[in-house]
Amino acid sequence: MLPVYQNDDKKSFAYVSLHKRWPVLIGQAVNDIRIETSQLPDGPKKDEAESIITQMEAVQNSVAQNLPIEPITADVYDKDEYNKFVFKPNSTETYKWSERGWLDCECLIYRKLQIVVESSKHWRGYDYFARMKNDTFVKSSSAVSTLANRYHKIYNEFKSKESEVSPEALKIVTHELLQTCLWGNATDLSLLVTVSMEELRALQVSAAAREKESVLDNDFEDVWKQLNSEKGGRVDIILDNSGFELYTDLVFTLFLLDSGLAEQVVLHPKTLPWMISDVLPTDLPTIIGMLTDPSSFPDSREDLDFIAGKLHQYLNDGQLLLRTSPFWVTSVPYWEIKPNGILGGDAIYRDLRCSKLAIFKGDLNYRKLTGDCVWPYDTPFRTAIKDLANTGIPVLALRTVKADVIVGLEPGRGEQLDKEWKENHPDDEPHAWAWGGKYAVVSFNK
Repeated sequence: MLPVYQNDDKKSFAYVSLHKRWPVLIGQAVNDIRIETSQLPDGPKKDEAESIITQMEAVQNSVAQNLPIEPITADVYDKDEYNKFVFKPNSTETYKWSERGWLDCECLIYRKLQIVVESSKHWRGYDYFARMKNDTFVKSSSAVSTLANRYHKIYNEFKSKESEVSPEALKIVTHELLQTCLWGNATDLSLLVTVSMEELRALQVSAAAREKESVLDNDFEDVWKQLNSEKGGRVDIILDNSGFELYTDLVFTLFLLDSGLAEQVVLHPKTLPWMISDVLPTDLPTIIGMLTDPSSFPDSREDLDFIAGKLHQYLNDGQLLLRTSPFWVTSVPYWEIKPNGILGGDAIYRDLRCSKLAIFKGDLNYRKLTGDCVWPYDTPFRTAIKDLANTGIPVLALRTVKADVIVGLEPGRGEQLDKEWKENHPDDEPHAWAWGGKYAVVSFNK
């Protein structure tokens, strides 16, 4: 069994996360509770906030000072799974944060914060990251309007054709929208506004070399074959971030449904505030509501109303569904998506077996797909996802690289990136090229 990335490894982003990122993110949750409390009238909810803040700050202090980890004592479904790595073998003593794995500890922090809130009387269900997610989305106003305008034009162009839209045209748009879902705000959406389908085809040819440099494992051709293998069917998207990223996922969802590449799309959000910006079920109506609100997005009103209207239509028709599971907010790897998988993995297996394509978005989902293990760079994606590879579920990992684990690279490519990064950044760890979102993977297994 390969080791997982450990918090005491100074060559890993895990070390940076423990010592710099985690205390700050807990502070952001605390700060949101303070802001919300300041806007409340006097009463029991306001009085209860101080206890919540005190308990959250205790978690923050524990992490910042690298204290022994407090086990979970609340009667929750995943208590034993978390406490299993908290306690030392055959002992009542617990490990310090620096002594355990990165992924397990990161998930535990968010679980601890949520238990504090859910154990209260007046704050249950409160998303202490919602304010940050929504504020960030509004700041993406220009990109939101641009993408709405472009997709509205694509829709009208396709609808105006007397004959059926060609597979080539569908493939071109699929590629562009998947790239937008992959890179988000990093995509130069302004290039897509006024171009024709012919010009878009030429842009893709000129961008192919750049894509080869930045997308280190690119299985788009196999993904397209899978999507186009049959009309209709169901596509699942295991969501990552809210805000603009969720918006790009929703526009891609509209394209799948409008084009007939899918008959139904199922979105899988988290069930608790997770990794600061991850999608909760409440984020979907919030995002749609913001799209229809001129005070949030004053420009491109016709295009944004069109996007929101189509989303409402598909929600009402049952072609766009939200489906939650506590499995997505455990620390267990997605290798448990199999018959008899633990903590709900078996139910996810039965569900995704009905999918034509299951798209796993983002960094955390990729880390769970691969177990956050220290795999060699050239390990095949199929090998790294272990049991999941043989379930018959068509898996697509769509991820910009912001953490250590990465597989599916050509032999020598990862080592070359290490060498180049160290030459250009002598004070950094060689593997730090994988921490900043400059590179991506589009990894597929059927």
